[in-house]
Amino acid sequence: MTPARTSATRALRDGIPIGLSVMPFGAIVGLSGVQVGLGTVQAAVTPFVVFAGASHLAALQLLATGAPLLVIWATGAIINLRFAMYATSLASYLAPVPMPWRLFLAYATTDQVFAMSMVRFRSADPPAAPGAYFAVLAGVSWLAWSLAGVFGATVGAVAPDSWQLDFVVPLIFTALLAGALKAPPTLVAAAVGGSVAVVAAPLPLNLGLIIGALAGIAAGAMAERAWPPAPPTRPAPSGPSGPSGLPGASGPADAPAAPQTPTPPTPAERQGRSRGGAP
Repeated sequence: MTPARTSATRALRDGIPIGLSVMPFGAIVGLSGVQVGLGTVQAAVTPFVVFAGASHLAALQLLATGAPLLVIWATGAIINLRFAMYATSLASYLAPVPMPWRLFLAYATTDQVFAMSMVRFRSADPPAAPGAYFAVLAGVSWLAWSLAGVFGATVGAVAPDSWQLDFVVPLIFTALLAGALKAPPTLVAAAVGGSVAVVAAPLPLNLGLIIGALAGIAAGAMAERAWPPAPPTRPAPSGPSGPSGLPGASGPADAPAAPQTPTPPTPAERQGRSRGGAP
């Protein structure tokens, strides 16, 4: 089995639990789209295109309150700023991946996919083809999320109010937050951002969320300077599809082997040859 196929199989095993975990959230997002006034088709299609849980839900909530489009865009951009930090961490592992694949991987990156990938990439037994591993892991998450969004928009819209499905969203956010609060910078960012967002909650158009997010990012960045993380160890993958395991990749694994210069014989070997001995 090639390194790319081995890494893809490993990603499929890791991706199934992630896919199952995002399906309730995806269903709630699809359901919320119908509840704020989107058509069933619109609410079912947007999870395929947007693929951004927290910012997607925030945008739907702002849309329901009649917030200006600029505020909705700004809120989504601020919430998704964390993906710029994710990209910085992933860059050293996915550098050999061709640009078209990297664009897809950037679109399909989620919190869960990033966390699982970094655990695997930094482990004692990292995937031999990081690009193939990340692509399959992200693809499984995207498919599960999108299908759940369709379910939420079509079937979930007829669920009775007594089911109280809205509790799933804060439950998922709480689970994600609890799993992420491990390093001092994340603790500082969560404490500052949450406190500021609560204090600024009375502001109109949910501007308290934006202010809280900015305060949390600033506090986390300053805390990260005080507690810098350990530098990641980059694996040295190889395989027939290139070091990333994706078609079109190039890198050290594709470079031709350097010609070897023959070692000149020693004086003892030359003397043995002159006497008819074996070299």
